Amino acid sequence: MNRGDEKLVYSPEEARHLLNCSRSVIYDSLRRNIIPHIKLGRKYLIPKFGFHRWLDEAALSSEVARLNSDTSYRLPGN
Repeated sequence: MNRGDEKLVYSPEEARHLLNCSRSVIYDSLRRNIIPHIKLGRKYLIPKFGFHRWLDEAALSSEVARLNSDTSYRLPGN
C-alpha cells in the first residue's frame, strides 16, 4: 500500500548515499544480512521502515557500548 508518491523501499544506491559509504560496503552488508532487505530475483529492496529501525538500533547499541566503556558512568545493573 503506497501512500501517494511516498516510496516504501530504498535501492542499494539510495541507502549508500544515506549512509555515505561505498557501493561495495552496501552490497557486502546486504549479502551478509547486516542491512534488512528483501531480494526479488537479483534485485535488493531495502524497506524504509526496517532500514531506519536497524539504523536506530545500531546507534543505540553504539551509545550503550560507549556509556559502558566510560569509567565515570555505568548503566544500572552493570
